[in-house]
Amino acid sequence: MTSQATMLPMTTVQKIIARAAGKAWVGVGDYVDCTPDYLVNQELVWPVHKRNLDRLGIERLQRPDKFVLVVDHTTSATMGSKHPATHRLLKDMAKQYDITNFFGPGTGLRHLLMVEKGFARPGLLVFSDEGNIASIGAVGAVSIPMTTDIVAVLATGRNWVSVPATVKITLTGALRNGVTARDVAQTLIRDFSSSGKFADCCLEFGGPGLATLNMDERQTILACVYHTGADTALMDVDAIALDYVNARADGREMHLLAGDADAPLAMEITCDLSRIEPMITVPPRIDAVRPVSELAGKKIDQATIGSCAGNRLEDMRAGAAVLKDRHIADHVTMYISPGSAEVYAQSAREGLLEIFASAGATVLPPGCNTCWGYHGVLTGDEVSISTHQFNYQGRNGSRDAAIYLSSAAVVAASAVAGEIACAPEAAGLQPSPSADAPAFQVVDRVSATSAVQALPGSGSATDAAPFELEGRVWKFGDDICGDDGIIDFSAVAKGFGEPFDEATLKSMCFKRYRPEFPASVQAGDIVVAGKNFAHQNHVEVSAAIRLSGVSAVVAESCESALVRRALSQGLAVLVAPGITGAVQDGDTLHVDPSRGVVTTSSGKTFTTKPFSPGMVDILRAGSLIASLEGAAAARLDQA
Repeated sequence: MTSQATMLPMTTVQKIIARAAGKAWVGVGDYVDCTPDYLVNQELVWPVHKRNLDRLGIERLQRPDKFVLVVDHTTSATMGSKHPATHRLLKDMAKQYDITNFFGPGTGLRHLLMVEKGFARPGLLVFSDEGNIASIGAVGAVSIPMTTDIVAVLATGRNWVSVPATVKITLTGALRNGVTARDVAQTLIRDFSSSGKFADCCLEFGGPGLATLNMDERQTILACVYHTGADTALMDVDAIALDYVNARADGREMHLLAGDADAPLAMEITCDLSRIEPMITVPPRIDAVRPVSELAGKKIDQATIGSCAGNRLEDMRAGAAVLKDRHIADHVTMYISPGSAEVYAQSAREGLLEIFASAGATVLPPGCNTCWGYHGVLTGDEVSISTHQFNYQGRNGSRDAAIYLSSAAVVAASAVAGEIACAPEAAGLQPSPSADAPAFQVVDRVSATSAVQALPGSGSATDAAPFELEGRVWKFGDDICGDDGIIDFSAVAKGFGEPFDEATLKSMCFKRYRPEFPASVQAGDIVVAGKNFAHQNHVEVSAAIRLSGVSAVVAESCESALVRRALSQGLAVLVAPGITGAVQDGDTLHVDPSRGVVTTSSGKTFTTKPFSPGMVDILRAGSLIASLEGAAAARLDQA
């Protein structure tokens, strides 16, 4: 890096990544190798990780003391399921690999444990397995979600990171009574998730309004930013956050890093919290957010309070305040999942669990539970209202069921009424004049980011050996959903921890959008898509596309997590704004990930972010695991 570059200002997330990369400066768009302060995982896919570790001959983990392993999705290993074997596998692995930070069933969601146990601290970089763990940004730590390539971290202690641009969100005002942090998150998702403006970005929250939010509220907002298309998120470490951290850090290191005042931003946004109103998300889109009052009266069958977006102590208190001295409607089933053992215990001390039981609700052990359909499975055309993260068809069982998302208070009020209802505190709340002055207002700063990206070493061509692809175009539009579009995730979710069902993934790939695709796609074909491509995607989405024979995806915009998941499967995903206007179905497209160049059959060229040499090596090998095997074999040859 040039001496000029080392003098340039950096945002907070740049400084955190630079520290983990051992560099004085990193630029927006750079691919850099980092050593994380911690790696955190849940149990569902660990049978796959264990098979990969065995395949690679890995007998000892790099830095096992920095690995946090949590059983939080299968809190009760039921008879007849594969979960008892997984629980036993993890216990044995913790002993085999000397993993001291192992938390078994009932201890809680890793999102909460990371902050409660003091693992997440200011200035630290955490590699996680889920975008929603951005919630640790409430204490100034950065979470970068990963997938199959978690194995690379276990084996080598390092992995690549794409340095995100920063979107600064300045909070002003305060939430009115009856309005919650979940409403802030849902308003943000409504306004930005389908725009693609937050792709490759870290959302950084600050401003005078931050002091009006407690730590639970802050984590709730950040746990949901994944749905905006952002890579991750942070909040300023103020006195409230620092007091919280100091009570849990136990003397462990932290780094109070703050972005430079003149660091360039991708976008600057202000949010007047006083203009937020109670919101509800309407199925099946995550951005279909409307005022609760517009849906009032819709009959429900199930109500659930839980998930990383609604299982903290504040959520328990909000639900109990509504349910106290009331009973849920006779036709409603209600589940409540405290987020951690700490939340569960405090809820018991405050008498909240007794209130839930007296109201007719079922209290489940701390964990994910209902959000992914482990408990509370919906059948037929049942209607649910919950504090969950997702509402696509089939997420919690039947594809004919409908899932509405809202705050804990609205969920509790609806359970009592038997239909969607406003929380009592919100009764009489006047609608915000948002049409005239919306809560979120934007000031674009794209030119400043473009200037940074043009600097040497910042998203510029790499030293990777040429790797070029050419294929026939399949063209798709905007907002192509991953889990509930490219594939039907509900049909493969039961296979967590097992090898991919390749035939099923291939047979459903893109079928919902192009019925002829599974039978007509050819090896080497290239998918071209519009904005917000493959939003809401698990790694199975990337696997389905690659197994179908597609060699590359070129999209107008997508989340960077898709780039990572796809790469692990040997699939190149590149972002080229304007590409859909330059190609048609059946055209030939030339793609060079090593140089970051896409060329149409008419000769028009698009510049994209070039892949690093290590990323190109993965493409060349055909998958991450094949690349790691090759590297291991090479080391043996040299020994």
